[in-house]
Amino acid sequence: MPVGPPTGQATGPDHRLGVGSEALERNVEQGDEWAEFSPGRLVRERVFYRKRFKAMANHTYALLAAKGVPYDDGILGLKRRREELRSLHLPEVDRGLDRLVELDQATRVLDEAIHAAFFESKEAQLLESIPEIGELTAVTLVAFLCPIDRFESFDHLSSYAGLCPTNYQTAETSYKGRLKSDCNHILRWILVEASYVHRLHARGNYVSRIGRRGARRKGAKRGAIDAAHALLRVVYAVLKRGTPYTPHAPERPSCRSETATSP
Repeated sequence: MPVGPPTGQATGPDHRLGVGSEALERNVEQGDEWAEFSPGRLVRERVFYRKRFKAMANHTYALLAAKGVPYDDGILGLKRRREELRSLHLPEVDRGLDRLVELDQATRVLDEAIHAAFFESKEAQLLESIPEIGELTAVTLVAFLCPIDRFESFDHLSSYAGLCPTNYQTAETSYKGRLKSDCNHILRWILVEASYVHRLHARGNYVSRIGRRGARRKGAKRGAIDAAHALLRVVYAVLKRGTPYTPHAPERPSCRSETATSP
């Protein structure tokens, strides 16, 4: 479990990044003004606050563990149950809970704006037909990938998402290195996260099979990347054809298919 700053520091991760309670309150007061921003800006803000929430939650968990207080996993993600921790009368924990409430308020406004952007995008609604692809994931993919025709091929798209390894080649040898670093990191992160959830609820389909095979051969991390790469291929097919997802093998080139299919 990641550990936050020492107990003596009451600032938390948001303050270190220049985002304090006053900034969060200003964002909440903006209300419908978020609708003026592009979907890409909304997604970046939402991912930022989500990571800050996770960091603050980990910091609060570390405080509870240091104080010897037993707690259930995931309790800080449940609004009613985490308020029960105030009965402990621990100032450090109360400050962490206050910060989580502020982050919830900021993300609530962003979620409403993303919800509106989802219904304004035909492509995002098509992507929701893929199992376990929600509004945030769909809007994120559309914001960074559309128009899909700007990518010459799936290999070009895979390189942009950072899901292909770097290649090292000499006159005599050639081998693959780590994943590309010059890529869209938010897009890669959202694909990996979405592939995890997709594999949990759709165990028998193409993405899950690719993920299990990669994990069995080269470890869990490689399996996660392989699954994200497979999910990106499905996303590419849906956006390229402009039709909903169906979990079947693709038709032969001589056949005209009216629905997008996974490879």
